[in-house]
Amino acid sequence: MSVLWVEHRGSILFAGKQALEAEGYRVLEASTPADAQHHWERRSAIPISCVILDPRIPSTGLSEKQKARAGVLSGWIWLKDQVLLDMPEMGCRTIIFTDCLDELLPELAEAEEMGIQCIRKESNLLVPKDLVVRVGKILTMDWGGRERVAKRFERRY
Repeated sequence: MSVLWVEHRGSILFAGKQALEAEGYRVLEASTPADAQHHWERRSAIPISCVILDPRIPSTGLSEKQKARAGVLSGWIWLKDQVLLDMPEMGCRTIIFTDCLDELLPELAEAEEMGIQCIRKESNLLVPKDLVVRVGKILTMDWGGRERVAKRFERRY
């Protein structure tokens, strides 16, 4: 089972990868929507069971229209336009890990409705234990409830 970690800060990505690999999980790294899309398109060869996303990443790989919608939240736009449109059930397998939860207030209600979990980055802690625990829970849950999650997402879009 693989975790796709989309994060532009190398120190956080490095620490997170070490923490998750110590638990036996495979981590795919991405720092832009283009990098993330590269892994997402190859998920038949390397299945992705969880996404950890900082919504504020460089916009490389987004279309001009997506960039206009994204503002500083290019990771969020990539998640909605690619991952959740392809597989709405990934909502309950996604963690938003960011230090800008206050900027995401309008999107948080939408994210919670899709089953997305949110964790605030703390400046003194690169990877909180809670994040590793939540990933473990996501990776051990079954894929049941796909229709319910998909229907809920379809109603919104």
